[in-house]
Amino acid sequence: GGGGGGGGGGPTRDKLMPASFWSIVQLAVSAIISVVLLALLWRRRDAGTVLLDLGPSIPGPAIIRYMNVILIAWFLLTTIIFRTRIPIDLADIAQLIFYAALLAVSVLLSSSRTQIREHGVLISGDFLRWKKIKAFRWQRDDPDVITFEIDTALRFLAWRRMPILFERRDEIIAVLAQHVV
Repeated sequence: GGGGGGGGGGPTRDKLMPASFWSIVQLAVSAIISVVLLALLWRRRDAGTVLLDLGPSIPGPAIIRYMNVILIAWFLLTTIIFRTRIPIDLADIAQLIFYAALLAVSVLLSSSRTQIREHGVLISGDFLRWKKIKAFRWQRDDPDVITFEIDTALRFLAWRRMPILFERRDEIIAVLAQHVV
């Protein structure tokens, strides 16, 4: 016989700790993703009205831009459909919240557009205020890219590239010349 502990029945403390740890990590990452999502939405609102819409921030066919959204939606659906544990525990809820937050940010970034707006330039969800843009120039080696010099204390963040259509160059220069001193 041996009726002592450790032989079989219920879960041990060792088995529960990793799930609890990963649940906390997923919830923390979900909170960070949610803050990023809110910041991106706030930046769009803060940017003012659209002066020029220069198209999707991610070039290429829509299916390519939305591939990450499709993949994350698949993970979310399989997590819900193939859930075998009843009742659902904190790890399950944390995983669902994580995938839902990741899906929301992916949809927002995949659908983001490059725009020149009333109060600055929006590039892939990043908002550059007019007062922060010191200068702009066209890339010599790539006529479909404008480079902005940004006023920042962090030197590695001082340059931002914005892909555009060369055919709209005159229109873009006219608007930028009004706002960048």
